Amino acid sequence: MNRDQKTKTREKKAISEFLEKLKENPNEALKDDRILKPGGYADRIAYEVGNNLKRTQLRRVFHQIKKIQEYIRKNKDYKEVIYETYPLLAYNKGRKNLPEDFYKLIVELLNLSEQDEQLAEKTVKFVEALVAYHKFHYPKET
Repeated sequence: MNRDQKTKTREKKAISEFLEKLKENPNEALKDDRILKPGGYADRIAYEVGNNLKRTQLRRVFHQIKKIQEYIRKNKDYKEVIYETYPLLAYNKGRKNLPEDFYKLIVELLNLSEQDEQLAEKTVKFVEALVAYHKFHYPKET
């Protein structure tokens, strides 16, 4: 098994595990200590998606999701941004710029964010940490 195959296997494991936790109890899964700390979900997923997700694509997703936080702070309807994000994700997945599991993860996070403003804020934090850890593990664009 080569390195890319091993990475794909680990990626599926971390993302699958996190998706399960999100479905069981989203508030628990998105606690700061579970997503932000080294070895947490953001760190593990960023490491594992590594070469399969270019930083440019990750940052595009991040900038769109960061708008959610801006809308919340300005007391605007943040769900509008979520609805705009789904087609962006679908387009990038269709162009094979987003791995399948990563796409499913972000869609699930957005679905949860639609239901609860607090979960929307936690989703922004998670994606922000994902970008940071991706840069940490992969300092040069692959």
